[in-house]
Amino acid sequence: MQSEKSKSSATKAAANSNNLAAAGDLSAQKPVKTKKAATSKSPADKTQTATKETKSTVKKKSAATKTTPGTASKIEEASVKPAVKSSGKKVSAKKTSKKSGVIQLTFELGFSTRFGQNIKLCGEHPALGAGLDQQAIPLVFKSNTKWSVTIELDPADLPSKDGRAGIQYYYLVEEPNAPAERSANYLLALPGSGNKVYIKDAWNSPAFVENAFTSDVFSVLQQAQDIPGKKKAGRATHKKANHHFHVSAPRLEAGQAICLLGNHTALGNWAADKAILLSPQAVNGSWSASILLPGADAIIEYKYGIYDLASKALIAFEQGDNRSLLLESTEGAGEQQVVIQDGFYRTN
Repeated sequence: MQSEKSKSSATKAAANSNNLAAAGDLSAQKPVKTKKAATSKSPADKTQTATKETKSTVKKKSAATKTTPGTASKIEEASVKPAVKSSGKKVSAKKTSKKSGVIQLTFELGFSTRFGQNIKLCGEHPALGAGLDQQAIPLVFKSNTKWSVTIELDPADLPSKDGRAGIQYYYLVEEPNAPAERSANYLLALPGSGNKVYIKDAWNSPAFVENAFTSDVFSVLQQAQDIPGKKKAGRATHKKANHHFHVSAPRLEAGQAICLLGNHTALGNWAADKAILLSPQAVNGSWSASILLPGADAIIEYKYGIYDLASKALIAFEQGDNRSLLLESTEGAGEQQVVIQDGFYRTN
């Protein structure tokens, strides 16, 4: 009996041990998720479900893009702005106010040469030889009294002259077995517009007595004169001017100004009451006027005069023959400007 009971107890103990081991194996296993039976949804249900998922995704993205002020990692505005239909035009990331672009400058000098002489151009800009005579640019002979050369440069590389891009330069007249003759310095302030600029210079010799009156001492005395600002006796200077006249008259008396007349409608057709008053410039003795003249392949004639401000009348023309200017056709030439630097007002 005892042996049978012992066997029965051992059998029960073994069964309990097996049950505990089985329980331990089950506790060590991960629970298995059971898939719910798929239920068919109507199209409306699918739409609602998709809408809920979309809203949930948008909320999560919105929460993820929030940043505190001053954080280094800011989200770019482009990532949260709605898409905009492209116009096909390239748009730069930042707009720049600095204007750049190469312009074409043609220098033309009026100088009567003799056989064997050559003329060169030299200036402070590298394109003009950087102020070194041995690197001066040769001009091309056009006629017995005309020499010219064309260069290209970027106005952004030029120093400012009276608020505009400007350049200082001079001419050299060379001939064999003789030292070069150097002109006085020219100071050019480029017009505010135009991709082509023609500079028509009259010869200015350092020996001209008028150059002695452009010193700083005389400039101080000249400021005491009653010289008006930009005024006009006849037609107003055109806002879209393409011709810029410059002349020096450092020995005017107080109450006098320089005026311009010519055989063109824009120059008053020689009518004294339509004379154009020039404006005094920052450089002492320099006067200028900007006028719109059409390009018509025609030659116009003109002269400078002295205008009395008190009587509002032309009192004298300059000496010598009429000056002349060829109005060249601008068709297909782009936006071009002409600068006429006529040297000094002629007194003899």
